[in-house]
Amino acid sequence: LRASEAKIKSLEESSDRQQELYERHVGQLSQQIRSIQENFRSQLEVAQSENDEQLQAAIAKLSDVERNSKSERERMRAEVEQEREEQASKLAQAEELGQQVATLQREIDELRQ
Repeated sequence: LRASEAKIKSLEESSDRQQELYERHVGQLSQQIRSIQENFRSQLEVAQSENDEQLQAAIAKLSDVERNSKSERERMRAEVEQEREEQASKLAQAEELGQQVATLQREIDELRQ
């Protein structure tokens, strides 16, 4: 009987340790998610600011181009297109980060179940 009680107590303690480990892991994952989300928001704000600055610069350049010759306007249009491609690339990166955050959130949700 004592051996059974000792075994039961050992199993209960093991179960408690496993629960503590699980809760600690969920906490760590939650913190990682928060950190990733904060980093994502920060990167997104920086990218948006850069995009806004690039857009303002492109608008200013376009005004100059309109005052210049046709060849000058064509050159400027090429630069604007390059900036748009860079912006599209940055937005794609931001979307990828968003997907990573969603994946981690799903993992946390699965661990919590």
